[in-house]
Amino acid sequence: MPRWNRSRAIAGCTALVVALAGPVLAQDPADEPSEWQMPASWTNPVEPFQIADDLYYVGTEQLSSFLFATSAGLVLLDAPMQQNVDKVLASIRTLGFDPGDIRYLIASHGHFDHVGGLASMQEATGGRIVLSALDAPLVANGGRGDFFLGDTAPYAAVESDRIMAPGDVLRLGGLELTANLTAGHTKGCTSWSAYVQVAGKSRKMVVVCSLSVLEGYHLAGENPSYQGIARDFCNSVRALRRLGAEVFLASHPSFFSMQAKASRLSHDPEAFVDPAGLDRYLDRARASIERTLAEQGVATGCSG
Repeated sequence: MPRWNRSRAIAGCTALVVALAGPVLAQDPADEPSEWQMPASWTNPVEPFQIADDLYYVGTEQLSSFLFATSAGLVLLDAPMQQNVDKVLASIRTLGFDPGDIRYLIASHGHFDHVGGLASMQEATGGRIVLSALDAPLVANGGRGDFFLGDTAPYAAVESDRIMAPGDVLRLGGLELTANLTAGHTKGCTSWSAYVQVAGKSRKMVVVCSLSVLEGYHLAGENPSYQGIARDFCNSVRALRRLGAEVFLASHPSFFSMQAKASRLSHDPEAFVDPAGLDRYLDRARASIERTLAEQGVATGCSG
């Protein structure tokens, strides 16, 4: 893994730039990695709000967390960082739900900014943890051994109660959440899809994991970040395109213009119905992947 310094920046799991504040320090595994300079937007609270009939946003300004409500209990997608656990729990209560009714805790991927609070969230709610087969070992190791971040971004380790293979469906009280493997950003990056009711219509929804190519990822050459990473990134773009979702959500609000859409909800209940937005995101992601491939000597991009 490359050694970073203050002048080297990493795009985290987002288009946001996160600079290392200094050398790697010894940490308590339950703490967020102290060598990271966290953007304030990662912990800035926002008022929770309803996206669809039984789907709510309970995350922070730039780290997503979604709550699915069913007749048989709740499902929470992502527990973004230890610092945000109490904020997410407060948002759930603000909406009138009891966190103790959370039956499943699912995740987009195993980076600290999305699952750093998972162990504490399980302790607070009793929910069963459901992860992809390829990211579950990373989470069980507390983020250590990541193919790119190495051991620099640890968090409290937690074991999965259920492992999801690509295409597996998590069912609860009429909700059916499909685990779509969209690897590249992590080996087990999972985009979750389901049908939700928006303004009386059934709409296909997707929460995109991430297609961000971090600065320093090697997609080509003799030593790729992991074998098959370029293929995974390209296949993930294609898979999400085929999915054809109408309600476009993602692990970071900036990916799906959350704030602008949320501001329209009072007069437009279909504000988050945005298939064109998903297409634009996928176009940008493919361009970024192919630009990286070209820089690393592969001129054919995702067609090669």
